[in-house]
Amino acid sequence: MKRYATPLVLLAVAALSVPAYAGYTGHYYVASNNYNSTGTPPGLPYWIYVPDGYNPAATDPLPLFIYLHSSGNAGNDNTGPSGHPNASALRTVASNPETPGFVIVPQTMNSWDWNSTATQALWELIQVELMGNQGLEIDLSRVYVTGWSLGAIGIFSWASDAPDRITAGCPFAGALYWNEDSVTRATNRASVAMWAFSGANDGTVPAANTYADMQAQAYYGGDPLATTYAGVGHDAGAKVREVEPAIYWWMLAQRNGQPNDMSMFVGWEVNTAETKVMDGPAQSVTRSDPMFVGYYGDGTLRIINGATLTSRDGYLCTHSYGRGKAIVDGAGSKWQCLHDLWVGRDGVAALHVANGGVVQAGLIDVNMISFLSGNGTLDATVRMRGRLAPGDVPQTLTPAAPVSGILGGRRPTPAPLGGLGDDPVAGAGQSGSPTGALTVTGDCYFYPSSIMDVELGGTGDGEFDAVQCAGQVVLGGKLNVSLTGGFQPAAGDVFPIVTGQSVTNAFASTSGLNVGGGVILQVQQTASGLSLVAVAGLPGDADGNGSVTLTDFSALKNHFGTASGATWSQGDFDGDGDVDLDDFVILKQHFGQKL
Repeated sequence: MKRYATPLVLLAVAALSVPAYAGYTGHYYVASNNYNSTGTPPGLPYWIYVPDGYNPAATDPLPLFIYLHSSGNAGNDNTGPSGHPNASALRTVASNPETPGFVIVPQTMNSWDWNSTATQALWELIQVELMGNQGLEIDLSRVYVTGWSLGAIGIFSWASDAPDRITAGCPFAGALYWNEDSVTRATNRASVAMWAFSGANDGTVPAANTYADMQAQAYYGGDPLATTYAGVGHDAGAKVREVEPAIYWWMLAQRNGQPNDMSMFVGWEVNTAETKVMDGPAQSVTRSDPMFVGYYGDGTLRIINGATLTSRDGYLCTHSYGRGKAIVDGAGSKWQCLHDLWVGRDGVAALHVANGGVVQAGLIDVNMISFLSGNGTLDATVRMRGRLAPGDVPQTLTPAAPVSGILGGRRPTPAPLGGLGDDPVAGAGQSGSPTGALTVTGDCYFYPSSIMDVELGGTGDGEFDAVQCAGQVVLGGKLNVSLTGGFQPAAGDVFPIVTGQSVTNAFASTSGLNVGGGVILQVQQTASGLSLVAVAGLPGDADGNGSVTLTDFSALKNHFGTASGATWSQGDFDGDGDVDLDDFVILKQHFGQKL
């Protein structure tokens, strides 16, 4: 249903029987090189984007995105602003069929203040020309503005002097500055959703000025967001395009007259910890936007006891100084990402799927670290770039990089990050934690950077960690094996840790195959699986690689004379707890042999 009437109708529409906007649907178009406000030159050069296939008769009013350029693009040639990457980023969003909208990129010769000629001409253009004459259905309750430098100052001016005309603003490297005027005007913009970005090394518009404006807005009842990047200068907009996947979704979530909508974030602010719990079917939620867990701070998402969450995408940890953890636990518990799930896009992340829980996505990309256990299912294709450790959930995640300078959040100088706290999962994060099988319904790719940690606690189903893949498995990276719960493999035990429709390539390296007790594990790979097979160790083979070489002699030499507590890998080949001449004789007798 249309929410805004169009006051005027373009006569040419009736004459030609086609909408006037058909000529520029799906691309930028200079509708009028200079839109003259009340006929006063120099007019307003502008570019406009209309979504491909737009039909006002079949479409609700669409949001409007506006990009305000910096002083470097000032003029009346109508060329520079439309090609700027910040403008292109808005077009990318508006051209997505899931987030259609209009984009206007105007050009001024001097200022974007609210009372400037260019700004007044822009609003006349929107209401009279585009909504009236052109018949575009623009939703004026969803006007989203980004701007850099001069344009960022314009956003502060608009939000302060005409807060009813702007729904959300994202100024890059701009401020009104901390003075009596900006404090007074902050009372007006308290109702406007604002997310300001600045560079800590900005010598043109100091980050402290931007932050002061945000403090003033918060003081008068607003809920502004401020992000300052360490080591970044005046071009904060470039950093935003590089590292902020949430900015445009955040804008689209905002509505006029409503509080700042932060529901897509769990753990947004630096130096804070936040937990969101969805417990039981009654807690099920469906969203059209992504879910961000551990964006700047510490975030934990728990989906348990049959609760379900549907989101467009999922991001566990977005920045190197953030940490994110999701736990999907119990029969019927499910997190469905209609597109992709990024486990550690940057920073440190953990995903735990247990006891019949399911995580569904087109692609699950594990870039940093992932902990999966307890007979859970990943209904997706999995791309393993980091660590896969079935059987563990960390109690505390360690930051991947030190926190320094001024980072995201409302605080200008965050203190050291704290821990995420404990999970009510028995033995979580400790040796001896529960083992289990992880089911992957699609393909599973292990990259050279990946590490697969496997715990062996027995020979029965669910007593050792395993990946069971319905599609193809491409191996790579490193395999680490350890024992749990006091289990000691015996010769003849078999542990199928990877199965798939096809299993190709191989782990580049392995560790932990010498499990003691005179037993070693051998890797046996077939076209559809990889198993660890326990065999009696070759006497003298300290490193368990199936041959007795100088490496084994070095192990014995380094521990020679140990009187008690020695292990096979240290050279105790006769099992009496010490390393002496008897062990040397055993190694000598088998030197050069292979299994």
